[in-house]
Amino acid sequence: MLDVGCKFFVPLTEFKQRINKIKCHIANALMKIKYVSFLVSLFLATLILNSCGKSYIESCKSTIHTTLSTVSGGDSIRMNSLKSLDVYFDTYNGCGQFSHFEETSNGNTKTIKVFAKYDGCICTQVVKTVREAYNYTVPQTGIYIFDFVQPDNSHIIHTVTVF
Repeated sequence: MLDVGCKFFVPLTEFKQRINKIKCHIANALMKIKYVSFLVSLFLATLILNSCGKSYIESCKSTIHTTLSTVSGGDSIRMNSLKSLDVYFDTYNGCGQFSHFEETSNGNTKTIKVFAKYDGCICTQVVKTVREAYNYTVPQTGIYIFDFVQPDNSHIIHTVTVF
């Protein structure tokens, strides 16, 4: 495969010729080892780079229905005015942040789920509390119930009187 070309142009003693042949064989062996090492390194680099492909990166992204710690806000508002409730939840690590509210309405009751998203594979291992405003407008007078559903199907209820 690889050969450094051990040719001698000067007549040498038999001893020197043997030493030079041994040096030549060692040099050839080292060249082969370097070549094989290069191929193995190239193979391992390719394997490692492919293992960090799209599926690995996507496995570091998730959106989950999150557990709320509290919901706070006023308990009365004027009809057709914009109001907000402060929704607090804890994230499991530093990559967690608010994603979205999922809501359904049934008469004067709004059922709401809060979702957090986690984007990143290397995150600080710190639980942090996030506050997000849930904005709403109510078009009619009456008593409205905001039912925040937890992942374990427990509920945090906030009642608002609209006048």
